Amino acid sequence: MRFQIRGPITTDPDIVMVNADDPSAEVYGRKWSRSVHADMIDFLRQENSSVTVYDILFAFPDSVDDGGFQRLVEATKNNARVIYPVSVDF
Repeated sequence: MRFQIRGPITTDPDIVMVNADDPSAEVYGRKWSRSVHADMIDFLRQENSSVTVYDILFAFPDSVDDGGFQRLVEATKNNARVIYPVSVDF
């Protein structure tokens, strides 16, 4: 209801959101390997994205070790404009 009262909000056309939706789940599965994320970061770098921000906490290892963790590390190093969330327990 609040969103109907508020009305439409103009969005910045330079901001692109990549979602893990049903069609992508059919291709990559429900839990994307870190290799998929590495490919996405590499693609966004090639497309000159100014920054890539993740709303995914990589808290657990991949169920299949396909070298994805190392690929994600390398893609992040090569881009240097990737922001990941952090969880801290006290």
